[in-house]
Amino acid sequence: MKRNPAPSIGASVEPDELVPDTIVARELGGASKMQMWRFTNDVSLGFPVLVKVGRKNHRWRSEVEAFKARLTAKALAERNKQQQKRAAA
Repeated sequence: MKRNPAPSIGASVEPDELVPDTIVARELGGASKMQMWRFTNDVSLGFPVLVKVGRKNHRWRSEVEAFKARLTAKALAERNKQQQKRAAA
């Protein structure tokens, strides 16, 4: 299943696609079903919205990529902060 995202300035107009949770879990380092449930139910994380297709769970690819980018940026910021503390000590 694909969708066309609303056009915005500077955004690509490629159609979005649904990705099964099994693939999303693998991309997140092999997250377990329980971890995926926790991600889904913790609103503060901003995890991609769950889309049910039959009995299977899916996420929109664009939302998954945005989530991974936020996680990466947060991890890099934390690492830089720790490195600065070590350099100052």
